[in-house]
Amino acid sequence: MENNRIKGRFVLCTPEEVKSSFPAPKQVVLPKRSSAYSAGYDFTCPYSVDIKPGEEVIIPTYVKCLDCPHDKVLKIYVRSSLGIKRNLMLANGTGVIDSDYVWCIYVALVNYGKEVAHIDEGERFVQGIFEDYYVLEDEEEVTASRTGGIGSSGKK
Repeated sequence: MENNRIKGRFVLCTPEEVKSSFPAPKQVVLPKRSSAYSAGYDFTCPYSVDIKPGEEVIIPTYVKCLDCPHDKVLKIYVRSSLGIKRNLMLANGTGVIDSDYVWCIYVALVNYGKEVAHIDEGERFVQGIFEDYYVLEDEEEVTASRTGGIGSSGKK
């Protein structure tokens, strides 16, 4: 079976594009699949990070996704080894990166365990999977467009 292909690409963010208390990383690796049949693109952690029990840490990936088709969404999931072995989860359950979000992808991890969880610099820690999404036939036409980064589509 041949893999389905979509238009889209991962690109590196410049340090000026990233809002974070972390310093600019030494090296950033673009996400990639680890095998021919992997659904997910593995993101590597740009820093060594310790997350205390009950703590949330927001990690900038220094990666953005451009030219994603408008009928696709990039969903971010914690790699199962982090959830199972280190008691880490995404603060929002699943990260949803809309096709019109063109800024740095951030990952908010929460340690729900009883011990400090450590992620090494360069370790694969989350994965992104492109998925189809659908809209309702009778939905009124949405004409608004995104004007900023996280949370820019509003609260109401």
